[in-house]
Amino acid sequence: MAHQFIAQLQPEIKDAVFGNVGSMAAFRVGNDDAEVLESQFAPVFTASDLMNVPNWNAFLRVLANGTPTVPFSLATISPPETDHARVAALIELSYLRYGRPRAEVEEEIRVRYQKPAPPVPPAPF
Repeated sequence: MAHQFIAQLQPEIKDAVFGNVGSMAAFRVGNDDAEVLESQFAPVFTASDLMNVPNWNAFLRVLANGTPTVPFSLATISPPETDHARVAALIELSYLRYGRPRAEVEEEIRVRYQKPAPPVPPAPF
């Protein structure tokens, strides 16, 4: 289960999750979440530690063979260096393949959303 903030969970859901979770990983979190998570990673890591996890690192508490392990840290794989020339080439390719002139798109939008002309009343006899 993943949420941006623990506070997004309803209290009964939060209690059920923390009561049943076997393994837990925490990357850097904010103050409110750090206070909640501190009990899950104590005594090894504090709320302050949880708020200051370095980039590409996390703290874990794992259930191994039915037994909780001592919380530990791990370093994840950092993202590869960005090849800016390749990114620019892909953007250009996308533009050439899928792009259309702005005026053409604006005209299509105008036609699609223009109000229909009012009906012309029939000519009297």
